[in-house]
Amino acid sequence: MRALLLVLTIAIAACSTSGLSSQMASWEGVPLDDVVSVWGAPEQCSPRSSNQLCVWRDLAADGRTTCARMLEVDNRGVVIGWRWRGDGCDLVAVSTPPASPDAERVADSRPSG
Repeated sequence: MRALLLVLTIAIAACSTSGLSSQMASWEGVPLDDVVSVWGAPEQCSPRSSNQLCVWRDLAADGRTTCARMLEVDNRGVVIGWRWRGDGCDLVAVSTPPASPDAERVADSRPSG
């Protein structure tokens, strides 16, 4: 029974890690302004070579960081990379980029069937 519980716990953790990574990856190629409109302003953005690294932190009630989400943004203001760390990362907080109106127009113009 304990072995089954351990396997289930690992499987659930792997699924949430995979889901979070795919949601973070969905922000690549999106302007930072669009990220901010969904996530809110980053805690900080720091220079990193010719790019900047923007950080959002989720805090526990005691003030410790439970999740740090980081996006690398190029000099045009577009997300080019990401990473996260922590055990309290929430898929809802990360969300995914809203669909662009151009993408919706392209989808609407395709023939059905």
